[in-house]
Amino acid sequence: MRILQSRILFHEKNRRNIPMQKIAFHLNSLQQGGAERVVSNLANRFAKEGYEVVIATEWYGTDEFALDQKVRRVHVGLTKDCLLYTSPSPRD
Repeated sequence: MRILQSRILFHEKNRRNIPMQKIAFHLNSLQQGGAERVVSNLANRFAKEGYEVVIATEWYGTDEFALDQKVRRVHVGLTKDCLLYTSPSPRD
């Protein structure tokens, strides 16, 4: 019993010193869909487990899945003010 108790205490002490784990997801949006549902569920679960979670999306959509308040949402898509530059084709 003492060995088990000391292992638990040792584990708890080390757990406090472990830096917060981070995880990021990248999707086009969080509109209704299979991948979007999975990412939302995973993000919420990781946040509840103590992870720092970021979801990066290209745009905002309608009817999006709910996210835990601990999950940070970042918009990384282009805006109307941005111009997309493409290099000329070698044939031009």
